Amino acid sequence: MDFYRKAVLITGASRGIGAQLAVKYFELGANVVVNYLNSAYEAQRIFANFKDVKDRFLLIKADVSSEKAIKVMVAKIIDKFGRIDILINNAGSVFEPSNWKEINKKVFMNTLSVNLFGVFNCMKNIVPIMLKNKYGKVVNVSSVAGITGALHAPAYSAAKAGVIALTKGFALETAPYINVNAIAPSWVNTSWHKNKDKTFFNEIEKLLPLKKIAEVDDIVSLILFLTSEESRYITGQTIIIDGGLTVSRDPLL
Repeated sequence: MDFYRKAVLITGASRGIGAQLAVKYFELGANVVVNYLNSAYEAQRIFANFKDVKDRFLLIKADVSSEKAIKVMVAKIIDKFGRIDILINNAGSVFEPSNWKEINKKVFMNTLSVNLFGVFNCMKNIVPIMLKNKYGKVVNVSSVAGITGALHAPAYSAAKAGVIALTKGFALETAPYINVNAIAPSWVNTSWHKNKDKTFFNEIEKLLPLKKIAEVDDIVSLILFLTSEESRYITGQTIIIDGGLTVSRDPLL
């Protein structure tokens, strides 16, 4: 996997999957842009152990749901690196749980704004740059919730289903120069679930054919593959990475 001097933008990358992915790309020679919104401290710590490398990474605070903010962010990236080769739409947020009887319009629209429009917003403003250079790789982080639905998360499920549809549409419109794919994880061992106790995860793992939830490395490895030349013949696809959840007879979502 050769990412030498490729310019990589990862949204929502201050921690978890995004942060670990940023480090991996950096170690593989890429120029890395870490986008964050509220977690400046965590974002600044990502490259704390690397010395004299400021010419190869960039930290940018931006709300992906704001087109104005995205335009400013893109301008900063082009000013520093001159191009954007890889886009990972990882930013997301959950304003639920709330069942369909209780959820209000504001919560529903906020959920769509970040998880769906944020993805569209980034692709709308970055894909033209890739088309101009006749090269690009895009990975959109969806969820199995967008495939199966999820209890008490109607807006999140709808947004993630929309991400899958966007992925297909952009893949068709940007071929043959850009590969656009999505991934659909289920449970991943990140700080997002830090308030859940061990018993909770034990019960989930009993229902998974592989008997374990995903580690961050599992997701990172898949994204690296989908943005490498080894996946050059894959586009418009949603790769499910769920430990067998969606083929299991045991309902979870």
